[in-house]
Amino acid sequence: MPPACDERRDRCDERSSPLDTAARRGWRNTARPAYVAVDTDDRRRPMADELTVTRNDEERRYEIHVGDELGGFLEFEPAGDRVELPHTEIDPAFTGKGLGSRLASEALSDLARRGDTVIPSCPFLAHYLREHDVPGLVVEWPDEDDATDSAGPGEPS
Repeated sequence: MPPACDERRDRCDERSSPLDTAARRGWRNTARPAYVAVDTDDRRRPMADELTVTRNDEERRYEIHVGDELGGFLEFEPAGDRVELPHTEIDPAFTGKGLGSRLASEALSDLARRGDTVIPSCPFLAHYLREHDVPGLVVEWPDEDDATDSAGPGEPS
């Protein structure tokens, strides 16, 4: 079984800044605000019209873009007649904007349309699938002990 999310992550150490880590992962502009103030009301620009989810077979991942920016990705690994889903990551600039749920929803719906059986080894996806029904999706749950061990502090198991 491939390493779980927590073991696969590229962790920052004290010598590198979060921006260095973000740049290594392909995030372009992590310092920009995730909303645009329109006037003194501080209304937020709706992001739904700007979001697109695509399947990138070369990189073996689904990607969510906000306009032209990569907002996050969901990795997949073909495993025979199944597809393992080991890791999901969202650009820190877009945290709390619902990109992870939108990415999971569209990627899992696409996998269901393709007739794939998925193995959600990523704690985020396992939690998402426990909370949301994806019509037509066949889920093969990994060993529950593995899923619990792979969840970091503050992550659902």
